Amino acid sequence: MKSLFGSNILDPATASWFRLFQKSPEFIRYYLPWRRSLVSSQAPLVDEVPWMNYEVILWLEHYLRRDMRVFEWGSGGSTFFWAKRVAQVISVEHVCEWYEAVLKRIQNTKALNVDLSLVEPQFMDLTPDDCYRASHPLYNGYSFHAYVTTIDAF
Repeated sequence: MKSLFGSNILDPATASWFRLFQKSPEFIRYYLPWRRSLVSSQAPLVDEVPWMNYEVILWLEHYLRRDMRVFEWGSGGSTFFWAKRVAQVISVEHVCEWYEAVLKRIQNTKALNVDLSLVEPQFMDLTPDDCYRASHPLYNGYSFHAYVTTIDAF
């Protein structure tokens, strides 16, 4: 596919966007944020962007209000996205190293409305039916019960 600005061949992802525009021209508003995310060479934690599609992100930007509270399992770019838009963010993380990275960013950005907790999975005897076990081999034998039920306190 040729670009609008000459005979340069578009990369496959951009070509996919142009095919999408042909079907649904309103999606052009999501193209620039996506393109910036590629060029910035930043991680979502630095870009403060959640791992969601841009249609959802743009919808959330209009939906969220300063009087809201957000609970999230898994911290990162979304934590800072919420923090800029709501009164309080309660975030629970299960990976110690990532928790430390996010905590450092919270301290550096002075995101005072973020309550970040580390709740690591616990190694224990699990039955095959245990609904708090993970399917990832790294967590074989670990229960996420405490992590999942953290929301019950709120």
